[in-house]
Amino acid sequence: MRGYGNPYPKKPVSGIPLAAVLGEAWAMYKELISGENASGSGSIRVNHRWSGAVGRGKLGRVDKSRERVGFALLFAAAAMVPWLFVLSVSLPHTTRVSGWSTAWLGLDVMEGLALLGTGLLLVRRDPRVSPLAAVTASLLLVDAWFDVTTSGSGRELAIAVGMALLVELPICACCVLIAVGAVGIAATSSRGRVRTGRLG
Repeated sequence: MRGYGNPYPKKPVSGIPLAAVLGEAWAMYKELISGENASGSGSIRVNHRWSGAVGRGKLGRVDKSRERVGFALLFAAAAMVPWLFVLSVSLPHTTRVSGWSTAWLGLDVMEGLALLGTGLLLVRRDPRVSPLAAVTASLLLVDAWFDVTTSGSGRELAIAVGMALLVELPICACCVLIAVGAVGIAATSSRGRVRTGRLG
C-alpha cells in the first residue's frame, strides 16, 4: 500500500532477523501455555522474564486475595477466644429446648448424604472425594461429641460412648484417611501431568 510503508519489515531496527524474534516468542508462548520447553522434552523451564509479569498479573491478585482470606480466618480464630469465655460463664448447664428431634434428624440426614456421596466418589475413584470425605469426618465427629456430651448418666451414656468408640469415630478416622490419601494421589497425578507436559 503506497504511502503507508511496509507494516511487516524483514528486520527490526536492532538488526535481529524477524524469524529469530518470532521463534523466541513462540518458545516463550509454549513455556507459558503448555509447560514445555522449546525442545519438547516436557520439563518446565523457569523463565524469569515471564515469572515477574505473571506474578504482577492475575496470579498475583489471586495470591493477595488468598492472603486476605487467611488473615480474616486468623482474626476469626482469635475472636473465638473471648467468645468461648463468655459462653463458659453464661450458658446454663441444663436447659429445655424445642426442635430437639429435628436437630438430630437433620444432623443424621446430612451424615447419610455425606456418607453416600463419599462412597460413590470413592467407588468411582474420583479425586473430588477428598473434600467430601473431610466433611463426612467432621459431621461424624460432631455427632459423636454431642451424643456423648448430651447423654444422661448410666445406660444412655454407655450407649453413646459405645457408639462413638465403635462406630462414629472409626468411620471418622477412615474418612480422614480417604481425604488425605485422595489429596496425595491428586498431587502426584498433577505432578505427573506437568512432567509430561499435559496440563489439564
